[in-house]
Amino acid sequence: MNPFEYTDYLLARLYHDDTFLVSFLLQFWKCAANTGSMKTTKLVTARGNPTPLGASIRDNGVNFAVFSQTEPTLCLFKKGELQQELELQQTGDIWHLFVEGIPHEDTYAYRVNGKLVIDPYSRSIRGVINPALPFDWEDDKHPNIPLKDLIIYEMHVHAFGRNFKGVEEKIPYLKSLGITAVELMPIFAFERETPFKNTKGKPLLNYWGYNTLNFFSLMESYGTIEEFKSMVKAFHKAEIEVYLDVVYNHTPHSCAFHELANDVYYMVDDEGNYLNFSGCGNTVNCNHPVVHKLIMDSLCYWVEQMHVDGFRFDLASILTRGPKGQPLAHPPLVEAICKNPLLAKTKMIAEPWDPGGLYQVGSFPGKSFLEYNGLYRDSVRRFLKGTDGEISNFATRICGSNDLYKTPTKGINFVTCHDGFTLRDLVSYNNKHNNDNGEHNNDGNSNNESWNCGTEGETKDRDVNKLRTRQMRNFIFTLMISHGIPMILMGDEYGRTKKGNNNSWAQGVEINGFDWHAKSPLTDFVRKMIQIRKTYFQNDAGIYWYGVNLNDPDWSAHSRFMAFTRGNLYIAINACYNKIDAKLPPGKWHCLVNTAELKSDPNVYGDRYRLKAHSSILLVKIEEKS
Repeated sequence: MNPFEYTDYLLARLYHDDTFLVSFLLQFWKCAANTGSMKTTKLVTARGNPTPLGASIRDNGVNFAVFSQTEPTLCLFKKGELQQELELQQTGDIWHLFVEGIPHEDTYAYRVNGKLVIDPYSRSIRGVINPALPFDWEDDKHPNIPLKDLIIYEMHVHAFGRNFKGVEEKIPYLKSLGITAVELMPIFAFERETPFKNTKGKPLLNYWGYNTLNFFSLMESYGTIEEFKSMVKAFHKAEIEVYLDVVYNHTPHSCAFHELANDVYYMVDDEGNYLNFSGCGNTVNCNHPVVHKLIMDSLCYWVEQMHVDGFRFDLASILTRGPKGQPLAHPPLVEAICKNPLLAKTKMIAEPWDPGGLYQVGSFPGKSFLEYNGLYRDSVRRFLKGTDGEISNFATRICGSNDLYKTPTKGINFVTCHDGFTLRDLVSYNNKHNNDNGEHNNDGNSNNESWNCGTEGETKDRDVNKLRTRQMRNFIFTLMISHGIPMILMGDEYGRTKKGNNNSWAQGVEINGFDWHAKSPLTDFVRKMIQIRKTYFQNDAGIYWYGVNLNDPDWSAHSRFMAFTRGNLYIAINACYNKIDAKLPPGKWHCLVNTAELKSDPNVYGDRYRLKAHSSILLVKIEEKS
């Protein structure tokens, strides 16, 4: 790229990117293009140490160390102006130098192959030597919430509260819902540019954040390090854990890895071409010792310094691949995560698949890892829309997927997540509507197991809308009565829609945002179901099928009705298009939930209960006085 092309590239970044990364790069370009203005004040330097990697503060200076297979130079900046460009000492493939008296607010970068790149260990995407101010954690402690008590809420920081401070202000709302853990979509600094334009020709920007630039730096438009710490501390005071969705499986081309040691950081074939198991053009070589250490250091930093409680690993199956992409029975990185004493109480959640075809639901090799249960999602969607032949699989999923896991709390049960339809769209669209993503509706999953309840998209038909609301309640109901750990997608509690877009990664807050003005009875229903789960579903009472025979091949193939008891509870789910008179077990019953009749008489009369089409009930047995 010549200087004029590079200038145009940077100006495009300035126009599209709302992070300080642009300012950082523009400052570097000005300095690099006009080295005649370089200050010549001589700094006192020494050989320094090859460990630890990164910029380490010492009593009278800073030790710099970076891994690189090509000789780098250290560039030091003050207020955007290049002060010195220094040669480094070499120990193996580690380049290092100690610099005395350098102010901690100054910035630095490395020049490699004529290009300026950020230190992979930098705590700031702008290259600030020490970006963290003193912070009083007070008596902050990890909540260490038991797995059986987890109710996870997946959110996007900007979409939910605009920044860390905004999210902190909304903690009382999450507490009122009954949430015990939040899973934040990527908050590491990420590249926003994309090659796509919407149908009006407007450039699209990466909104979700799955394109990480640096594994130690925050997305600065979300807030400062101190604001992030304040948010985490506030969550902990509310007894809510904080998990980060981390993307260690691929990077954008502007990441420093490409210049420092391309063949180390990425999987390549014998000709040097990138192996693409991520679906994003390259795949991080996670089990190379250098990369392995980088990821481990990153995880430990977020736990030790930022007090994070857990991680959700995007496309986690890539973490189990060898240098040529081969699946490893004992992947070193995953085993190291499981054995690291600092991470012993940290929740680790795998998205156990990747676009390269490796699907490890029920078989992810990390013993302490929890798993996104994609089979739960698919089966619940199929059964509740009335698919024949799904009953036995559905029964297995709501009982904790014992065909996959020795304990139900190994699996994260979910019906929706950021990737796919929202709950409202799941009951409103049969097909994805992704034209605005700029890929001619070819992106996103085409097999959503959704049902529009009779009309595609938004409608004023009251009967269709009533059925859709009932179906949303059925999904929430099923999620909360199932064995396993439930996860709710941000906004599903009020019926958020993305207008049928099931891959809104490059859409803005208009599509992805949380509507704080929305008023919906569904919110109260979600709150009620969470409270019922906490009150009635904390024991290990067994499930006993009532009035059905799961071993009857005819019934199993065609039935859309399920009923069972769990302790003193009776649960029935009717996915039929017709009403059903359910025969109740002996005793007197009180109705806690009826997804079709929320204001009905809670008392149950007689030995039968009529379930409307597409409805669910939860009854509790009334203990008779002796």
